[in-house]
Amino acid sequence: MELVTDVSPAQWLPGRLWPHHRGPVLVRSCAPEGYPAYGRLLHPAASTEPGGPDRWRWTDIAAKRNYHLGPEIRFNDLVGWDVSATADPPRPYNAPHRGSLDETSCLALVEILAAFTTRPDVCWFCLWDGYGWPELPAQGEGPSRMTLRPTIGCLLFKGPVGAACNFRSGRWFQSPTAWWPGDSAWCVTTDVDSFSTYIAGTRECIEALAGDPRLEILPTQIDDEVDPSPYPPPL
Repeated sequence: MELVTDVSPAQWLPGRLWPHHRGPVLVRSCAPEGYPAYGRLLHPAASTEPGGPDRWRWTDIAAKRNYHLGPEIRFNDLVGWDVSATADPPRPYNAPHRGSLDETSCLALVEILAAFTTRPDVCWFCLWDGYGWPELPAQGEGPSRMTLRPTIGCLLFKGPVGAACNFRSGRWFQSPTAWWPGDSAWCVTTDVDSFSTYIAGTRECIEALAGDPRLEILPTQIDDEVDPSPYPPPL
């Protein structure tokens, strides 16, 4: 995997994302338009209790709480988390990974998505430059950034699809902010504050992802609302 200085291979992506405005954010602001199908990958929660699940599926939480799980489900609502009252979810829930896949989910995506591109050997990875990793150029230094949104500047990397699981600083694992193969057959995006990841691709691709037990995928539409958790819904 290499850090590249020419960000032109990534310039198609911002042009396929709608800008964020006041009010609810839609999937089309997080995932590029023009694909046949979209999936929302729910980042697993975890239990605060000894012996509790370390990868707690939202489906299982919804069944426990008798809550309907739809494509616009908000994690805050799912677990009864009043963020105005407490910084952490109520027990026994630990919040999902925020702005990143966990390693198990990332490995599963890599394995499946490699079969849905003609170029698994060439993949582009955008990584937000705000993480402050000592191994990478600081904000305002080094190569040009790909501006995913006005406040989200990303370093651009190139490598095989499996390199999506290679981003780390010490023990800190971080999945890319956005990544896609050389033929743009699919695109994976994770907003830096989100408990979900969105995948754009063919219907067959999204169905294959949804069928893997390591992943929890909800079919979604480009005009569905994005879960703002951990923040409250915008006015």
